Amino acid sequence: MRPARIAAVATAAGMAMLAMSACGTEKADGPSNLAVDAKTLAQQTQQKVKEAETVRITGGGTADMGDGETMEIRGEMCVASDKTMKSTISYGDKVELEMLGIDRKTYVRASRESWDEWFSLLFDLDSGDVKFDATLYEEMLKLLDNRWTLEEDESDAADEEDDSGNAFAELTDVEDLFGENYDKVVKGEPVEYDGKSVIPLSATDEDTDEVTTVYVPEKGNQIPVRITYETPGTPDKADFKVKTGGGSCGVKAPPADQLADQEKLDKLEGKVFDFGDSAPDIDEDPGVQDPGVQDIGPSSPDSTDTPGAPTVGSNP
Repeated sequence: MRPARIAAVATAAGMAMLAMSACGTEKADGPSNLAVDAKTLAQQTQQKVKEAETVRITGGGTADMGDGETMEIRGEMCVASDKTMKSTISYGDKVELEMLGIDRKTYVRASRESWDEWFSLLFDLDSGDVKFDATLYEEMLKLLDNRWTLEEDESDAADEEDDSGNAFAELTDVEDLFGENYDKVVKGEPVEYDGKSVIPLSATDEDTDEVTTVYVPEKGNQIPVRITYETPGTPDKADFKVKTGGGSCGVKAPPADQLADQEKLDKLEGKVFDFGDSAPDIDEDPGVQDPGVQDIGPSSPDSTDTPGAPTVGSNP
């Protein structure tokens, strides 16, 4: 699991693979879910996602950074059925990112220090393998410092029904719990979580060996109260508490005086970093996208991963 995956669940997208309740409250009493087979119960839980109004999650996990190093990632997120979202994610103790999604636009904000640490992590700047113009780099950090930068604007998209590859859509998507693994869901024995009896539903991804476990109340509404991820044999793991209800996420578009100067950032495009003969293999790095993306600021999330990992620069 990449940090982007954890960030996404803690944030952002793809982000929202979590269940929500249209009524906004959990029902402690009701028909037992014990007799329901695993696939049916998983599908019933999925239906709650599609009927969702608002979900709030908190938690985080540990990501394998390679070379025996790990990183702690924490976050909180709110996603609503009106296609708005907001989140805060921290990578280790030096990077904190804020994200907003509204009106088919996605915004990200961080301090100068957080951006600097993120780019150092993203491109391993201390190694010297990626050359960069120190003056332009500093100029870019100043432009980004505590300013909202627009990740992607899909407000004028021709087809709002077909949002494949659309960063905003993936950040506010709330429909998929187990991917293509519904036929492989296994139901475990009830366990206690937060003072309640819950049923674990688990599925293993054949390609990554990642195990997703969704915890559903033993009785009543099949709203997940907890979701965990882990990849056996690695440090990768994440654990999120789910709460529903509470109205909207209260998201408003950032005012103009809090936005980064996108025109100046655009002029820096392709000038800050020099990747030499070829761009680094970002897919092997923690949660980042191909630097061929020509935006200075956060990248568009890969449809196969959850978003939440900003990137910068361009192919030379």
